[in-house]
Amino acid sequence: MSSIVINICKGLVIAALITLSACAPSVQPEHLVPQSMVLPNHGADSPLHGSIVITKVGGGEEANLLMVPQVGNTELQEALRLSLSQYGFLSASNAAARFRLEVFLIELKQPVSGFAMIVDSFVRYKLIRSRDGKVLYDDIVTASYKATVDDAFFGPERLKLANEGSIRANIAAFLERMNSLKITESTPQ
Repeated sequence: MSSIVINICKGLVIAALITLSACAPSVQPEHLVPQSMVLPNHGADSPLHGSIVITKVGGGEEANLLMVPQVGNTELQEALRLSLSQYGFLSASNAAARFRLEVFLIELKQPVSGFAMIVDSFVRYKLIRSRDGKVLYDDIVTASYKATVDDAFFGPERLKLANEGSIRANIAAFLERMNSLKITESTPQ
């Protein structure tokens, strides 16, 4: 083969690799749901059992122009819905929900590159009593997750795994806080 054909082939291979590396993998909501945890204080007799509706979710982003994986509002809301449902907190009816949950993804702090990618998530959760609008919980939960080359060789995939792990850890930390939240039956519902 002539050197022109070889150079064209090399150029096509490089172009294909650049195209593949530019494709940001999508975050999957089911990968954002914490694995089963034991939350002993919130059984069927808990005021939170079957009582929460998600009313607002914000701050999420779709993949940007650099094709960096992000977490969008739709994925975050679905992950929260699945998580609340899994732990028995989700209300079957929006109208009958005793509590409203508002969630805002403040920041998803991501590395630019690296073999080990650590993502920190900062999410504000606000739990409001529906009856009178009283805020029962309003705090920022932070969580981190590290994905390494052992998890995924492809950089954008590794970053996606770190994003998913960080949000999953964040939701788990929020659920643990809900476990320690003191809402007594004497609190008017």
